[in-house]
Amino acid sequence: LSIMRLLKLVYILMVTAIFYVCWQMFYMPCLHLTERTYGIAVGILYLIVFVLLGRIYEVFSVGTYRVSNLVFSQGLSLLLVAGMTYVLMTVSVLRFTNPLPLIGALAVQGIWSVLWSWAANRLYYAVNKPKITVIVYDSENDLRKLEEVRHFDRKFSVVKHVPLTED
Repeated sequence: LSIMRLLKLVYILMVTAIFYVCWQMFYMPCLHLTERTYGIAVGILYLIVFVLLGRIYEVFSVGTYRVSNLVFSQGLSLLLVAGMTYVLMTVSVLRFTNPLPLIGALAVQGIWSVLWSWAANRLYYAVNKPKITVIVYDSENDLRKLEEVRHFDRKFSVVKHVPLTED
């Protein structure tokens, strides 16, 4: 198991644990649910839906996207899965419940997402050194545009620039 896979697993488990604690502390007693397996099933469903949405919105693409993009994707996925869970909960008990505990859990998950994304990004670039690269360009303008790309030097180590020549 690579260190990045382990980091992703820790992130998923922590997000799910935050939701599960919220569910057990606030919603199970409020909904008068005493069956422990119901809470576990909701937690597993939450985990599965979050992982699926996370893959769709590329929540785990550390090194590919900036930290801000990762946090936005994670926030969107967390918001969608929380919304789906709330709707499922409301439909299953046929009454509205207080969404504030779920919103609080989302806030804690958001803080965790920021911390995780920042740490995972730093670790990714510490482990994965820039790739040795040769740039083939058509015009000087293309080369200037390439230099404007942010974070380019963190991903690539340019060793040579080669102009494209026509035969």
